[in-house]
This record gives sequence, structure tokens and C-alpha cells, in this order.
Amino acid sequence: MEKTIILENGSNLTYVESFWKQSKKIFINGKEIRKISKTEFVYGEDNENLITIKGNQYKGISVNANGKDYEICPKMPWYVYLLFVAPVAFIMIFGNIPALVKIFPVVGGLVGGLISCAISSVGLCMYYKISNKKLALLVQFCIALLSIFACYIVGLLIISALQS
Repeated sequence: MEKTIILENGSNLTYVESFWKQSKKIFINGKEIRKISKTEFVYGEDNENLITIKGNQYKGISVNANGKDYEICPKMPWYVYLLFVAPVAFIMIFGNIPALVKIFPVVGGLVGGLISCAISSVGLCMYYKISNKKLALLVQFCIALLSIFACYIVGLLIISALQS
């Protein structure tokens, strides 16, 4: 995730967070500044300017630069988590009811939950990558449907393998 804000003094502050490593970097006007701890950075001629980071991309990120707070990104809303959890719960429960599986064959339980969770995680990660939040929700909804469809395809493959 990469976000840029403008500080009071007119400088551009760019915040970069790696999804995989959760490492954080800050750039002031395109120049990376020195990290002194996990959440603190300093810059200036004598390292007199302190920047402190609070939070992460899921809890919301705020930056304190020289005593002034700036919001980098807000906390993820509850409905984003719902679009992550709903397909996983649906597959895990629906896939364990034999009468329903005869109507709509999906692989459920642990295997279906893992497949659905892996695919739904992509939607959760993409929420902040898309600037238009309505489009981001639409993409996450489509990814939730894709996870259910993937479990359906795996269910059909298992049925065809058992019949032959």
C-alpha cells in the first residue's frame, strides 16, 4: 500500500507498507528517511524532525509529524470484513450438509474453508488498492462470489472423479 499526503510545510509525505512483510517506509519529497524504531522515523539536517506511525492498513493508519496528526487511511469498515467472512462461513457450513450438496455440490469443511479463505483474502487486500470505495466493494463482492464458484468447481471435480 502506498499513500501520499501533504504536510503543513508543503512537503509530500509518502507512506509505503508491504503487505507480506508489514514493513513500513516513509519518504519525504521522494527521499527515504531514516528509521529509528519500528514506528519512528527522523529526518532533517540534525535529525530534529520526528515522525511516528500508529496502526496498520486494517486498523487505520495515522502519522504524527512534528506534533501534528495526519490520517493516512481510515479504519476498514465492518462490511468489508463481512464480505471476507460470509463466503468462508457459507462454504464451511453449506458444504457439510449432504442434502444441500446434492442440489449445489460444493466442497465444504476444512478444504472448502481454506479455498474460500485464500480467495477472499485477495479481496480484503485489494480494498485499499482501489481508490473508488464503491468499486472496491464491488470487486470484493465479485471475489466472494468467485470463492464460492471455485468451491463449486472443486465439488464437481470430486463428483466426476468418484463416478469414474
